[in-house]
Amino acid sequence: MNKEYKMVVFDMDGTLLNPKKKITPGVRKAMEDAVEAGKHVVVATGRAINEVNEYRDIFPLLSLIVFAGGSVVFDPKKDEIIWSRQFEKEVADEIFEISHDWDSDKMYYILSDGMGITELEQVDNMAHYHLAPYQNTFKNHIIQVPEIKNYYYQEALNLEKINIFLPDAAKRPAFEQTLAHLPVAFASSEPTCMEITPEGISKIDGLKVVANHLGATFEEMITVGDASNDLTMLRVAGCGVAMGNGTAEAKEAADYVTADNEHDGCAEVIYKLLLNR
Repeated sequence: MNKEYKMVVFDMDGTLLNPKKKITPGVRKAMEDAVEAGKHVVVATGRAINEVNEYRDIFPLLSLIVFAGGSVVFDPKKDEIIWSRQFEKEVADEIFEISHDWDSDKMYYILSDGMGITELEQVDNMAHYHLAPYQNTFKNHIIQVPEIKNYYYQEALNLEKINIFLPDAAKRPAFEQTLAHLPVAFASSEPTCMEITPEGISKIDGLKVVANHLGATFEEMITVGDASNDLTMLRVAGCGVAMGNGTAEAKEAADYVTADNEHDGCAEVIYKLLLNR
């Protein structure tokens, strides 16, 4: 592939981050080389702003960051949100009212003004929801409150995203069905995670803002991901790349499959596809 691209967009978990939730030296060096060559490096993640605090050392390399699965676009150099899309208040209220009556064995994680908020007592229980790799990040960086539903109403929060973590991935389809009449979109970066955003929102919506802000088209964009919440951006980009560790669905949607996240697959994308080396 010798096409000229202006930017590369990386998902985080399962893509830019290795299984230990680290950015390898090889990937960081490739990002530096891309920036030095005048290319844009962008991250598009389902995470909240405070959920990436431990990775702020790469902010100088990033042109923009898409957070909350496409609901928030953030300028890392100015440290400010430049665009966001939030639930209508009535819709968020109904999500809480309906989900509250589900099986009590669940964990809420909400994003308001780009910041992640969860329940204090659940942070120590994240392994139960198959989310142990995220536990240290939640303990050290995420806002923790005694009871999230009450906090939501008391603070009159505006929300960009609602995540509900379940102990069993098999329960997710039935729970999604109870909310299917609402104007919402569903995605998932982890099997036990139900990610809910306003209707029509996916990573591609944040990337539309990115493309406009940076003066690029989707055809001039390489997107890289590994999971179902990356499918829209893999399909619309000039070159969609699935990680070697990605799902079968992601690989089917992609134009190219790179090495996995244990073997610097993101560096391969930069050198082979973005810089044509």
